[in-house]
Amino acid sequence: MSLTLVVMAAGLGSRFGGTKQLAVIGTDGEAFLDFAIKDAMAAGMDKVVLIVRSDIEADVRRHVAGQHPDLNVAYVLQDTHGPKRDKPWGTAHAVLTAAPEVPGAFCVLNADDYYGASTYLALAEAATGLPDDRALLAGFRLDQTLPEVGEVSRGICEVVDGELVSL
Repeated sequence: MSLTLVVMAAGLGSRFGGTKQLAVIGTDGEAFLDFAIKDAMAAGMDKVVLIVRSDIEADVRRHVAGQHPDLNVAYVLQDTHGPKRDKPWGTAHAVLTAAPEVPGAFCVLNADDYYGASTYLALAEAATGLPDDRALLAGFRLDQTLPEVGEVSRGICEVVDGELVSL
């Protein structure tokens, strides 16, 4: 079964003050997205689609080529789809721009978050046997995702009998 990892990396990083997608956090120059890619590939995902902005595309390509030279990766430019804006449209628009590069089942994540290897293993296992037109959602308990200091924005998922009924 084919499973694609879609990485949303087109954010402006305005609060962060720069290209947060490529901020080095690892001892070998890794950014958050590198850990996601490694974990996803180890879990059996076979393609990565990186959604970026035109102004950071070259930097992201250079970084990814250095960290993952043999990666099956496609790049999608979110800022070239739809009317011109100063700020990206958001998650739904990002996923829509990636659609032509996604052949079947897929997983979407933010480039600047860490999900852990077990998340990708669980997603890959849950995807086994799903039709190609289905997507997966990994949910986390809200109380386990809040920082001790600062503020974050979180979506709340409502699940009834194993099915997502609202977000």
